[in-house]
Amino acid sequence: KAFRYLSAIMNFAKADETAGGHRLITENPCDVIKDKKFKRTSPARKSYLNEGAISILLEYAYSIRMHPQAPQNGVTDQGINYVLLLLLTGLRKSEAMSMKWADVDHNRDVFVIHDTKNGIDHYIPISLDVKTLLYRQKIIAGSSEWVFPARYGQGHMTEPKSQLAKINKSVNLDFTLHDLR
Repeated sequence: KAFRYLSAIMNFAKADETAGGHRLITENPCDVIKDKKFKRTSPARKSYLNEGAISILLEYAYSIRMHPQAPQNGVTDQGINYVLLLLLTGLRKSEAMSMKWADVDHNRDVFVIHDTKNGIDHYIPISLDVKTLLYRQKIIAGSSEWVFPARYGQGHMTEPKSQLAKINKSVNLDFTLHDLR
């Protein structure tokens, strides 16, 4: 990844000219790696939650909802709803964060994600668990247009890192949001 970023920066600088019309640099030093045919790809992620980890996560999520005396350890209802939506639907983190209530069709039990990675609208059926989760989230979101509104100010939730860390600590697991896919 570092070479990819460095190469992009160097190509940008290579295209830049000074006031006199001269190029700042004429060659990209990262091209040596291309010329030597050095393999620059990074391995694809292979981590995921196994059945045992999913069971632990679901047990925790439902215990803090059903039993108010259960220790929440700083995990908010919106935080656990967000993680569960990713787990139950396979959405990418940005797709879930930017969901609007206008994209949820309760009559047809489907919601649509518009800004997908491949650029095609993605329709996802709403299961009973997801329907319950969305109902609970609507109570939290109130009049916001976003399913997962920002904690402060306008817009949608931006980065759930702290909630993920608190959930990981609470369930004694170490997973990423991508692992939920």
